[in-house]
Amino acid sequence: MKAKAEALRPRDRAATEERILAAVGEVLARDGFRALGINAIAREAAVDKVLIYRYFGGLPELLHTWGASGRFWPSVQELLCDDADAVRALPLPQRYALFFDRFIDALRRRPLTLEILAAELVERNELTAILEAEREQWGFQAEALFGGDDFERTPQLRGITLLLVAGVQYLLVRSRKIRIFGGLDLLPASIAGRLTELREYVGLVDITRSEVTDANFSVIERIAHWQAALGMWRDHLWLGVGAGNYATAYAGYNLPRWYEPLGHAHNVYLNFAAEAGLLGLLAYLWLWLASLWQAVRTAACDDRFAAAVGAGVLGALVHATVHNLFDNLWVQHIYLTLALLLGLLAVFGARNSVCRN
Repeated sequence: MKAKAEALRPRDRAATEERILAAVGEVLARDGFRALGINAIAREAAVDKVLIYRYFGGLPELLHTWGASGRFWPSVQELLCDDADAVRALPLPQRYALFFDRFIDALRRRPLTLEILAAELVERNELTAILEAEREQWGFQAEALFGGDDFERTPQLRGITLLLVAGVQYLLVRSRKIRIFGGLDLLPASIAGRLTELREYVGLVDITRSEVTDANFSVIERIAHWQAALGMWRDHLWLGVGAGNYATAYAGYNLPRWYEPLGHAHNVYLNFAAEAGLLGLLAYLWLWLASLWQAVRTAACDDRFAAAVGAGVLGALVHATVHNLFDNLWVQHIYLTLALLLGLLAVFGARNSVCRN
C-alpha cells in the first residue's frame, strides 16, 4: 500500500528532497546514529530509496547536504540576519556580544544538535566526521565576518574566541541534564546573559583600561594570564620557558595591574605551551587524547561493570578537558585522582579483551 501510495503521489522533487532531509533528523532524534541508514531514512520519508540515490547520490552526500542545510548548525547568514555590512561596522566588543547572543539562541533552537554534540563524545562515525567538517567550514566563515582584521592585529583573539565557542557548546550540552554549573544557573537566558557581559573586555586590547569589578574580576584576571602565557609561548615557541617556570618568567610578560603570577596561567593548555613549548603541548595532547580514546574503548566493553567504569572515567576526563580551558585542575594533588582514573582504565582495558575497537 505504501509503494502504491508513493506511485500515485505527484512527483515534486523539491518537496521530496525536503521530506528526505527532514527524515534524517527524525531518525537521528528517535533512534540515534546506529540506526541511520538509507533504508531507515526512506521508510521515515515514505519514499523509495532509489530516490535518495537519484537525488543525493548516496548516504555520505545526503549527510553532507543535511549538515549544510542549517538544520544541524546555524549558518553565518542566520547569525548575520541578512545585515552583514551593519555587523561589520560595529565595534569589536559589540560585534562579539551580537555573535554570541545569536549563536547561543541558534543552538538553543536546535535540541537535536545538542544531542549530537553529546553523542560525539562517545562515538565517532561517518556522520560525526561529516558534521565536524561542516562546523570547521562554518568556523572559517564566521571568523572572516565577525573577526575580520582584528584577528590579524591581535592574534591572541582567535584563541580566546575558540575557548568561548567551546565553552558555549559545553554549557549548552550540560544544560540538557543539569541546571547548575559552577554556581551558574544554566537556564538559557542566564548563559546568554553571562557571555554577553564579556563584550566590555573580550577584545583583549582594552584589558589594561577595563574597569575591574567584583563581577568581572575573575574573567579579566584569566584573560590577563592567558595573554602572558601566549607571550611566553610566542617568544619560546618550541621548548617554552621551562617546566615550572611560568611564575618565574611572568614578570617579563604581565600586564599592568596584574603583577601576581599565581603559579599558573588559568588554562592548562596555555600553561603547557608557555612552559614546555609546542613540543610539550603536543606531547600532553597526545597523552590526553590517548586517555580519552582508552576511556571510550572501555565504555564500549561487553562487560557491563567495565563499561560502567569506562563511562565514569570518560565523564571525568571530558569534564577536566573543558574545565582546564579556564583553570588548572592539576593542583592541590588532583593529579593523584587523575592517576587513579588512568589506572582504572589500564586495569579494565587489559582485563577485558572483548572491548570493541
